[in-house]
Amino acid sequence: MCSTDPNRNSYPAGTLFDYGSAPNVFGTALQRLLGADKVEAYMQRRLFAPLGIEVRWGGSFDDGNPQLSGGTYVRTRQWLNLGELVRLRGVWNGQRLVSEQGITTLLTGTMVNPGYAFYWWLKKPVPAAVAASPQFERHIKELVEATFVPEDFAMAAGAYEQRLYVIPSLRLVIARNGPRSASGRFADVEFLSRLLRGRPAS
Repeated sequence: MCSTDPNRNSYPAGTLFDYGSAPNVFGTALQRLLGADKVEAYMQRRLFAPLGIEVRWGGSFDDGNPQLSGGTYVRTRQWLNLGELVRLRGVWNGQRLVSEQGITTLLTGTMVNPGYAFYWWLKKPVPAAVAASPQFERHIKELVEATFVPEDFAMAAGAYEQRLYVIPSLRLVIARNGPRSASGRFADVEFLSRLLRGRPAS
């Protein structure tokens, strides 16, 4: 959705995990497939409208396309609907919005980083190079190591510690929109420990 920085290094496909907001590879590929149809209109028609989600786009790139990685504002209860769609494997109110294979792909990591799929962090062991990255340590490390977190746990982590947790084995979806804690950040492990175990994490 934006031009590639000419100063950045190039790597063969499948050899590097590079966490960042731009360029949005999925959005770029989708826009090429859509042609004259805009990504926002397509997503509204195929996904957001059926789910009852009202999206306010908060940012765009120089070419006018939306910043899909972190440029939207959604109400908490509506964001919950997206989590339910994922938990229910692409079905919403009896209507299939996303194929079963599409959901499987959505929640499948890569060889270079099994713990990150299409914008979802997963509870999966990762290579040492990924484990040493600040993004892994910040977003998912403690959750991967927490024995009380089920193996099918998936998390969409938004800016300012917004969260969408999906745990199909527990038939559970949790959406969090709110400010950071007094200590400066929201503590995923402490929150989920209180919820899933009924007591603080040790």
